[in-house]
Amino acid sequence: MLFKPKKITSKLVPLADISEQMLKEMHALFLEYYENSDYETFKQDLGDKTGTFHWRERGTGRLIAFANIKIMTLPYKNRKVHVFFCGDTVCHRDYWQRNAAGNSPMAPTIFAFLIRFLLRHPFNAYWFMISMSFRTYLVIANNLANHYPHYQRHDRKIQKLKDICHMVAKHMYGDKFDPETGLVDFGFGDKNQTIKSNVAPVTEEMLKKYPKIAFYESLNPDNQKGIEMACIGALDIDSTISYLKKFTRRIFMGAERAKKTENVLNRSSG
Repeated sequence: MLFKPKKITSKLVPLADISEQMLKEMHALFLEYYENSDYETFKQDLGDKTGTFHWRERGTGRLIAFANIKIMTLPYKNRKVHVFFCGDTVCHRDYWQRNAAGNSPMAPTIFAFLIRFLLRHPFNAYWFMISMSFRTYLVIANNLANHYPHYQRHDRKIQKLKDICHMVAKHMYGDKFDPETGLVDFGFGDKNQTIKSNVAPVTEEMLKKYPKIAFYESLNPDNQKGIEMACIGALDIDSTISYLKKFTRRIFMGAERAKKTENVLNRSSG
């Protein structure tokens, strides 16, 4: 069967509707993957956001992922840019394999939201993130055709994205953002929030095989110390077409795999 019943529910929870119980549930999941994140700091950081996406298992109601977001409108060269910011984002390790296989429970929800965001602001919409791991950087680098930093391109579109990226980073983080390096250092030293060492390790094999990962590591070599890299992607027609092609290809690849499995089972039962 091509489309299976959904086992994951998703919901955008506005900031005003986030209960203390929800917040504790989110923080508990966050602590499984991050060091140096006390509850009060986590709560305070969420207070600056617009809301949070929640993904839960249907039936059990278990929180398996969340992504805190913020919507901003900022001036840029006599016009306005509309920025979608995705902050603290966590997905339970039980679903990492699905993410790697292109069957992420999170991607369709965020993509649908971004399409609506793009339709409201068709010529000046952007997705901004700061990345403490190559995994976060690849969310933008693998899904948005025009993005910065780009491991290959240095054209005028990328230069414009660099300017907007630095403007947003400066607006959000002030002196903690270094425009020379493109990095954000919150200045807590050993107390910086960091990803646990067993969550996103980088091997020599990965650096050789995946140029985007090597590129990220070259720009942010101290990411394991909690240093984050500012990155941005344009929400434009190029990215929409590119994502739809990937999504369609994944559907048909999944259908083909299911068909092959069914044929094998039929032969075995015969």
